[in-house]
Amino acid sequence: KVRIQQEIMGDNMYKIKEGKRGCQKIFNGDYFITNEGYDVVVVNYINSKNVWVHFLDDFGYECKVESKQLPLGTIKNPYHKSIKGVGYLGVGKYRCSNRGVLTREYTAWSAAMSRGYSVATKSRSTNYADCTVHEDWHNFQVFAEWYVNQKGYGMGYELDKDLLVEGNKVYSANTCCLVPKEINNFLVLRKNDRGIHPLGVQYDKNAKAFVARIQVLGKRVDLGKYGTPEEAFEVYKKNKEFLAAHLAYKYKDTIDECVFNYLLNFKITDKR
Repeated sequence: KVRIQQEIMGDNMYKIKEGKRGCQKIFNGDYFITNEGYDVVVVNYINSKNVWVHFLDDFGYECKVESKQLPLGTIKNPYHKSIKGVGYLGVGKYRCSNRGVLTREYTAWSAAMSRGYSVATKSRSTNYADCTVHEDWHNFQVFAEWYVNQKGYGMGYELDKDLLVEGNKVYSANTCCLVPKEINNFLVLRKNDRGIHPLGVQYDKNAKAFVARIQVLGKRVDLGKYGTPEEAFEVYKKNKEFLAAHLAYKYKDTIDECVFNYLLNFKITDKR
């Protein structure tokens, strides 16, 4: 509905008149409210197909609309927090979709926003329980500009927040990087493969021995049976660190230098 504003005296005098939708006479200085709840003011009425409006919020976005949109309230604010009540699309060259297909940058951004602010996503995985997204990245345009300039963009690599800063809970330009799925799985398995025995070690009741195991390309590989969990762990540790170096050189040309160095110097220092 058109908001009826009090008439203001002076050069900025305005008053929106009631009437049938689409039938109001529109003048510079007329105020309307959008369906998203934002106040806009007409700043330059040229003709019914060319009306410039100004959003009365902190961003002050201006855009060209058609006059019929004003009483209907169908003007969209690119700074409206439409994603999880936090994220907004912003103004820039990056788009959500191209010919009906979501862009890579939007897919990655939307996933990060879900991990940071979706109750459903957080309930499915404790890894995201305390995660948030840096305020700069609430703006899709800012995230996308960073994302498309990362090494590995366009290769199906995944957004990782844990590699650069151990225990990190914030998705940001300073804490994230793009990594191949194989490397991401390598890192996740390192953190989640826990039990009462040391990392990478399980007890085989039939053999009455401790088995060292490692994941390679999603498949479990047994590294032998040993008399003590400590022996089995040392074998696991040696092979895990070797695999990290192997992955570093395998993807050297398509991963960021910081990712390469992390893998090359990868060490397991904690049995748990």
